[in-house]
Amino acid sequence: MSETKLISTSELISSGWTQFLKDWRRLFEISIRFVLAAVISLIAALIAERVPMASAVSYTILVIANALSIVIVLHTLISLLDYQLKRETNADAEITPNAKRAWGLLLSVLWIGILNLLIFAGGLLAFVLPGLWLSLSLSFGILFLIDEDRRGTQALAASAALVKGRWWPTLGRVLVPAILVVILDMLLSFIIMFILGMLIGFDRLSIFTNQAQPLQTASATIAGIQNVLGSLVQIALIPLSIIYQVKVYHSLKATR
Repeated sequence: MSETKLISTSELISSGWTQFLKDWRRLFEISIRFVLAAVISLIAALIAERVPMASAVSYTILVIANALSIVIVLHTLISLLDYQLKRETNADAEITPNAKRAWGLLLSVLWIGILNLLIFAGGLLAFVLPGLWLSLSLSFGILFLIDEDRRGTQALAASAALVKGRWWPTLGRVLVPAILVVILDMLLSFIIMFILGMLIGFDRLSIFTNQAQPLQTASATIAGIQNVLGSLVQIALIPLSIIYQVKVYHSLKATR
């Protein structure tokens, strides 16, 4: 299908923002778990500080906590995708997030992610451009899993078929919202850090913006605080990003 039949970039931005404002309460109920994941990592870092530095116990605590945080983040992402896919086809219906379904899809999402990574790495081994081409072509695989229950390579093949012949139009509709989200990310991060600086002093604020050595528990604590601050931004921006992604996905399907 031609590019003109796809949702325009301006309509995408406008309708996505309208949808976000309409559903922000429900989206917040789901995305608040990003803060929970960050807090778990921070608590683990604080506990690890109270055992001997660089000990097996401190590393074990950090590894387990970070693994749990990753699982929570993945489950939250799947829940957001599932919710938005249902919302896109039932704009006026009352949609309830399905946590149980998100748990059932967790391993399948991980598998598609691994396949995506391997294929992308293979493309990069050839040249950079094939890697970028594959990355966009396969980017809707997880949506096919959640939306149509296509698994593994079937989901990736469906994504590639969806984008085939429309790579550049798709890139534009993915890139423009991404740039908008990045700008909002920088703006919200600045506001949060400015408020924090006003509360604790800007001289102390530099502790949380410096890069630290990753394998020290003190550094892990600083990283944990950074993650908590970052999660406050993720609560808003990840749902917005997902709204745009799902709208592009549905537009591609509707015009194929």
